[in-house]
Amino acid sequence: MKIKIYKITYLIDGRVYIGQTARKGERWNKYYGSGLYIKKSLKKYGKNKFKKEIIEYCDNVEEANEREKFYIKKYESNNEK
Repeated sequence: MKIKIYKITYLIDGRVYIGQTARKGERWNKYYGSGLYIKKSLKKYGKNKFKKEIIEYCDNVEEANEREKFYIKKYESNNEK
């Protein structure tokens, strides 16, 4: 099972959400994350204001957890500014 590391970018100001999922097909297409902030933002602004992209595939959960942390730091997605 491949695990996707994905990035969701708010197109208006460039804020980034990083997440991981093993969802496939239609379930992946509809999925935008389970975090409270991303859910609130999607509800408030609509999915058309966001860009979702896969940035890496991982072979196991441990690798996915490490790579997710790497991308959170790289894109400063936990920076409230």
